[in-house]
Amino acid sequence: MFVYLYKIASLPYEEQLYWKSFNVVPPKINNCFGVPEEYVKTDFRGEYRESNSWDRSYEVFEKIKERDDIWTIESDSKVDPIIDENRKTWADKIGNLYNIFLDDNHVKLDTLREKLQSLTASSKGKDTQRGIDKLRSVILFHRIISEKNLPIDKLNVLKEIRDIRNGCSGHQNQKELTKQTDKAKEKFGSLKKHYEDLIARLTDCLDFLLDNI
Repeated sequence: MFVYLYKIASLPYEEQLYWKSFNVVPPKINNCFGVPEEYVKTDFRGEYRESNSWDRSYEVFEKIKERDDIWTIESDSKVDPIIDENRKTWADKIGNLYNIFLDDNHVKLDTLREKLQSLTASSKGKDTQRGIDKLRSVILFHRIISEKNLPIDKLNVLKEIRDIRNGCSGHQNQKELTKQTDKAKEKFGSLKKHYEDLIARLTDCLDFLLDNI
């Protein structure tokens, strides 16, 4: 995160020292140190922020928080854009998406399992219910949508998030992190563009789930 100096100047001296202790050299963004382009436009040029895909994403994410029958999301959970090409930041951001929307602690697995059991019992009988009690969020979402005979391609992004998170988490997986980031940059040109595309697809997916779960 970045903070303008004039805001820190208004803090008590002890708190200024606290902030200073965490100060680092800001990343270079578009040949300008520290300030993302969107803030240059709004805070320095006085231009209105253009509506973009993030606006819709934020709206959908807020709706997800209201679906407390499926998700238990902490009020301070948030999804932010990527402002640089740091590999670890990219992986951490995607890991954050998993933690917010797919982690066992934030998805009511028992509710999803009950929904799936109800669908399979009415359509195919008890044989298809074996192992449901062991399924996790990504597979449960896929199975429920599949049982409703709805297209599941929108849900592929959930598996992508899960696989990147599982493959790149931890210091021991540096080789996998390099592999995944190189793959993303080869396809999208940059990690930032890949992440933006991932957010757009996740937004479509969650919006789809809101209507069909």
